[in-house]
Amino acid sequence: MGEALRVSHENASEVVAATCTEFTIIAGSCKWFPPLAKLLSKNKPASALHYLTQEPERTCYAWVQGKFDPPARAFLKLLHSEAGWLVLEYVMRGCTQRWWLDVLRARRCAAAYEQEREQFDLGV
Repeated sequence: MGEALRVSHENASEVVAATCTEFTIIAGSCKWFPPLAKLLSKNKPASALHYLTQEPERTCYAWVQGKFDPPARAFLKLLHSEAGWLVLEYVMRGCTQRWWLDVLRARRCAAAYEQEREQFDLGV
């Protein structure tokens, strides 16, 4: 929890203005989730979220509409679902950290290996 803030009457409007700015920045964070939800299902994203997270469908609709972000428990359920890799790639898009690039490279190498192995098994 945050600390109690003591403010003089003269400075109250400045504090409220700063808080409103912070709120606007935080409220803007709700814009990241709707595109992810639509990536999971173009036609029925809320239903897909309900299926994957077991959260109430009405709540899932609010996430899709960008009214608020899903809680961490729902995000973890998404990561642990069959759509987990898609979710992780979406969240990590644009990341240039070496560890993430190594993960992507390893995944591409594994896919190439599996494709070659399948061709070998088929005698192509």
